[in-house]
Amino acid sequence: MSPEQKLDQLLGRAAPPVRDIGFLTEVAQRVALRRAWLGAAAMLPWLVISCVLMWAIAPSMLELWPDLSAVIAMPVGALAGSAWLAISAVWLTRRLSRTH
Repeated sequence: MSPEQKLDQLLGRAAPPVRDIGFLTEVAQRVALRRAWLGAAAMLPWLVISCVLMWAIAPSMLELWPDLSAVIAMPVGALAGSAWLAISAVWLTRRLSRTH
């Protein structure tokens, strides 16, 4: 073993790692972010369809429940919207956290 090799071994100097962990982490984060945005964009048409359906159903719902006033409709709508948002968030989180 040459003196240079002994010195390199003693000081722990070696060739740089084959894989750059920082680069791999950055690329993985960008890929995950892109997948998340594409997943959210894929759900946008379903959001529009559900909004249109709710708008179309609203008059018939008022005919079925004529005593459903604006005072009650606002909290019920807020609760329904919150429940839908929570369920969607949980579903989206589970879908995006799955490894393929």
